[in-house]
This record gives sequence, structure tokens and C-alpha cells, in this order.
Amino acid sequence: VQAVVGETFTELVVAGLVPLTTTNLSMAAKYLVGPITQTMTAVLVLQLVEQGQLSLSNTLGEQLPDVVLTLAYTQNVTIGQLLEHRSGIPDYLGTSELERLCRDSAARMKQYTPDDVVKMINNSGGASFTPGADFELSTSNYYLIGLVLEKVTGMSLFHLFQTKIFDPVGMCHSEYLNATPSPVDYTGSCWSNTVGVTLDTKNYNPSLAGAAGAVVSNAADMAVFMMKLFSGVFFS
Repeated sequence: VQAVVGETFTELVVAGLVPLTTTNLSMAAKYLVGPITQTMTAVLVLQLVEQGQLSLSNTLGEQLPDVVLTLAYTQNVTIGQLLEHRSGIPDYLGTSELERLCRDSAARMKQYTPDDVVKMINNSGGASFTPGADFELSTSNYYLIGLVLEKVTGMSLFHLFQTKIFDPVGMCHSEYLNATPSPVDYTGSCWSNTVGVTLDTKNYNPSLAGAAGAVVSNAADMAVFMMKLFSGVFFS
């Protein structure tokens, strides 16, 4: 699977071969699944909608008033617009920021708090468009959804992913990470063809991505997730 962000940055999560080598990956090899995390995050949101704890028409102003104090233009952005990448909120991990992170190992490895990330979103500029008027992929959308999930449920994202996604379907090789990974079998690389930097994704702190990209899994578990998702197991 190859995910391309912007024009110059590519994240290789798994492509049948260990990146930059000719060694075959096993089904058990763990890797950062990156934006595939967002599919799981969307499942968590829709479970809450099904249970009546959240509505897709709820706004950030209603759910995250403290965040809206910093990001005033997000007041009327709905949960549905965040899920569909139709919020207009700029991506705090745009191409230039990703290139900076490739150069700056300290910035890649530090522990990020929600306040840190909200400041990064704020520093990315104002709204790209009026909410609902257009479509644009933005890591910011799903990071903010993660904050909504924690507020509505009173649970950590680690607990939500573990108890609502992984445990019910036996994804025993999957984990939501909120800190620099420990030395485990964890394969993957990212590179920028502008600055010529190659780095291992295990030299990266997933707290920067949160609910937008902090899950580590393997091919076997991801196959289970997709089969269970499309068979409706996660919903009543």
C-alpha cells in the first residue's frame, strides 16, 4: 500500500517487500498503518451515533468549545464534515511540515499533546473553504475527531481502539500508540524526494497523528478488520 501526501512526500506502509530491500514481509510483520487508522476512527464515531451518544450534525463548537477558542473558524464544522474531509480545516501535516519533520529528529520523536497539535493547526492558516463547500484531505479532521471521541466517552483513544475495535474481532497484533514505539517488529519507511531523506517510521512518535494515524498492525490483522467491517460486525 502506498499513500501519497501532497506532491513530494510518500509514506510506504507495506508493499509486500520491506522498503528499500528485497526481503519479503511476513503476514505477521507489524507496521504503522497510517491513514488506515482513520477508517477505524470512523467506526468508533458511527458506533456512538448508533448508540445515540453523538450526531453527525453536532458541531465542534458544541463538542470542543476550548478548541474553538483557538480555531474560531471551526465553530460550525460538523462531525460529518470532519469524517468526509469537507471541513475546510487545513492540514497541520502538509508537505512543508512533513519535510521539516524528516529533517528534525527531535521534532519527530517528541511527545505531542492536544494543545501542541491544535497550535500546529492554528499555525497552518485559516479555513481552506467554507465547511461543506469542497473536499480536501486533512490530517486535522481526524485528529480533532479523536478529541471528540475522548470527550464524549470519557475514555482514552488507546482504550477505545482496544475495546471497541481490536478485542471484539481478535486483532491481537494491533495497538494504538501514543508514544515513541518500543523496540518491536515494526517495519516501514517514509521518504521525501525533495530533501532526499529516508527514515524509519519507528523513529517517529505517533502522538503527532493521534486518531488520524497512530495504529500499528500487521497484514493478518488488517485483513480481519476489513472482513469484519464489511460484514457489519462492528454495528448492531
